[in-house]
Amino acid sequence: MHPDEPKSVSVRLVATARGACLRPRRKRTFLVCLVRLTAAFALGGASHGFPMFVGARALQGACGALPAPSTLSLLTITFTRPDERAKAFGIYGAVVGAGGSV
Repeated sequence: MHPDEPKSVSVRLVATARGACLRPRRKRTFLVCLVRLTAAFALGGASHGFPMFVGARALQGACGALPAPSTLSLLTITFTRPDERAKAFGIYGAVVGAGGSV
C-alpha cells in the first residue's frame, strides 16, 4: 500500500460528501452523519477482537468524511452577512485547529 493511499481515499470521500451537502436537506445530512459516526465509535468501543476493531475504524473513517463539508455548508447558509460569516468561520477554524492539536 502506498503511504498516500489513505489520504487519497479520505479526499475522495470528502469530495463525495461535499456533493451530498449541497443538496437541499443540509441539516438532515449533518444529523444523519453524526448519528452514523457515533454508532461507529460505539462499535469500536464494543469490539471484541482485532478484526472487528479494524472494521469499526474503517467505518469511522468513512463516516468521519461527512461532517466537515456538511458543517461548512450549514455555516455558509446560516450566516449570510459577510461580517457574521467571517466570525463564524474564524471560530470554526479555531475549534478545528484546537481539536487537531489535542
